Amino acid sequence: MKINKFVARSLVDGPGERTTVYLQGCPINCPGCHSPARHPADAGHEMPVDEVAARLLDVQLPVTISGGEPLLQSAAVADLVVMLHLQKPGLHIIVYTGLTYDDIMAIAPALPGLWTIMKQVDVLVDGPYVIGEDNDYMQWRGSENQRPIDPGTLEILDWSRQCFTIGEAGELSGTAGAVRAVFGSGWELARMCGEA
Repeated sequence: MKINKFVARSLVDGPGERTTVYLQGCPINCPGCHSPARHPADAGHEMPVDEVAARLLDVQLPVTISGGEPLLQSAAVADLVVMLHLQKPGLHIIVYTGLTYDDIMAIAPALPGLWTIMKQVDVLVDGPYVIGEDNDYMQWRGSENQRPIDPGTLEILDWSRQCFTIGEAGELSGTAGAVRAVFGSGWELARMCGEA
């Protein structure tokens, strides 16, 4: 797999504290993307899927697979999610993609392992980042058009409820607008969802 980086204890890549792997390579190039360094497919570093799985499982938290564009490496992502569930049944997994669900279904035959991914993950967050749909009150997404979908039922999950998380080291995480509304303008969040 082509990897950009790991974040062992992320508070912004899905509900709760999670371990996140950011894959390298994204052809979508959304204007205003928070992580353009993950776009070039020839950057990052190669890692065997079993090593990626071991590193994610080592932290003992739910897992998020983000990018870049994870479905660009759909066969490897399919192998990864199967490996994760074989080693830790019931592990909660989120995959973020810049493609919409309809786009994914239209090109499904060109995405090896797609059906495996859809059966194995708990949440698929779909859609490109749209700068005009970004706001300080969203959590776990870059823009409002992005939908957290349960691939088993196709239900769109409600991620609109405002909440705060206090991490192991005492760091506060929540939407920027909600944090500032409650605690005042002196609070700054470490990074936005998906930022390096």
